[in-house]
Amino acid sequence: MQRSEQINELATALAKAQGEMEGAAKERENPHFRSRYADLGAVYDAVREPLAKHGLSVTQWMRSTGGDGGHAVEVETCLMHASGQWMSDAFAVPVSKVDAQGYGSACTYARRYALMAAVGIAPVDDDANAAVGGSLPTKQQSRPAVKASPKADPPGDPFAFAKAAIAGVAFSKIPAWVDRCVVAEFDAGQKDALLELLATRAMQTAGDDTPPEAIESIIKKITAARKEMTHTFA
Repeated sequence: MQRSEQINELATALAKAQGEMEGAAKERENPHFRSRYADLGAVYDAVREPLAKHGLSVTQWMRSTGGDGGHAVEVETCLMHASGQWMSDAFAVPVSKVDAQGYGSACTYARRYALMAAVGIAPVDDDANAAVGGSLPTKQQSRPAVKASPKADPPGDPFAFAKAAIAGVAFSKIPAWVDRCVVAEFDAGQKDALLELLATRAMQTAGDDTPPEAIESIIKKITAARKEMTHTFA
């Protein structure tokens, strides 16, 4: 972390702002994984007014980085005070797919988590409310096709079963699933599709306390598997 020589005024202002902040609401729903999350907009909605009220502002810069054949996005977040005092640090996220969508997803993910860490807030977990009759089960019931899709697949379609299983796999089980996909009797296109689903699942199931190294390790494993597969079927 880098900082100005003095941060006393910044620290005082941030303490006051944090006292007025609420958690970022998990208002977005991922229909593929039936999960809810606080997107970048929700995080900014939670912090913008308290920060501005106390003379604080945030800027974020993005740059492409990575080595050893890997690709990543690094976001530098700078928290500034009207006095001129500041603090900044960088957070890198591996790119699961080397295209505009892959870089965009990594940028948004990095910005969201870096901003929450910088100002000291966390997503508000709606799961407990949902378990006792909140809005989440109602929204799921309004999408019966999503729940029924595994059953609707042909009984003898292993690829469809694999996709349905990945939709519910836990973060800790993803490395084992990568190995299973590599040796499975699917064609190259199907294996690549499953590995891409696993990369997305890793990003969705990583918790606030998941070390960035754990996420990076999984993404590197998936990237290596896809490269090896491409070489095998070339």
